[in-house]
Amino acid sequence: MVLKSSFLYISVEEDITVQKNSNGFATAFVVLIISLNIGCSSNFSKSLSNALVQTEGYDFRKTRWGFTQEMVTVSERGKRLYLRKANVLMFNHKIRDVPCKVIYCFMDNRLRAAGYITLKPVKGAQKIVEHCVEVNGEPDQVLNDGILWFTDRSLYYVNAYLSYTKSTPTPYTWSGGILSHLLSPRPTPGVINYWDGVWAHIDRGFYEELHNVKFPLDQLTFYEKRLFGVLKRAHIREFYLGQTKVKVPNNAFE
Repeated sequence: MVLKSSFLYISVEEDITVQKNSNGFATAFVVLIISLNIGCSSNFSKSLSNALVQTEGYDFRKTRWGFTQEMVTVSERGKRLYLRKANVLMFNHKIRDVPCKVIYCFMDNRLRAAGYITLKPVKGAQKIVEHCVEVNGEPDQVLNDGILWFTDRSLYYVNAYLSYTKSTPTPYTWSGGILSHLLSPRPTPGVINYWDGVWAHIDRGFYEELHNVKFPLDQLTFYEKRLFGVLKRAHIREFYLGQTKVKVPNNAFE
């Protein structure tokens, strides 16, 4: 005999003999209920974890659209929690040694957007794009500032962009000279570039609902705007004027 609930499966050995008289049946039934209650109260977290493992067709990592924060937290067991707010969860992560965050965005405690983002400019964020393309294959659409894929339940978006440039004084710079036709381009000495990256998974139902509202941006939280690629970090240049370090927006040079 097998008793099933949403998150708990309890097996009872088939060779248990239940007496036909009413007293014997009642005794066996009470024992079974006690066992069920003990299992529920002492092992709910484990049962929820097992249920998540058995879920097929994940939308992002080991989660599906509509999951609650509690269910997502269980699915990320072992990951270090970085941030928990009413509408967002973040966990520490790396993609090809590039530090980033796994982010989950909720509305009314229901998951509707998720992905990977950098919280500060880093070296090599382009690797996030490379890995995304390897995982998802040929994109459905190439945008001016990103790449897009569509599935029946989700859309995927990825992008990396230059967001911080640090320049330090150097007495020399590179020039091809008479070897210009032999040398590959080299980075400018004393200049270090840092990038931001985003790899988003969006509930397609949520995405299509945005087409029916007058002001779609008003429907997005701060981090959802990051995932959608509509909010980007302004490019900052850092350099020295004499002994003074200066930081200015890149558009100051335009």
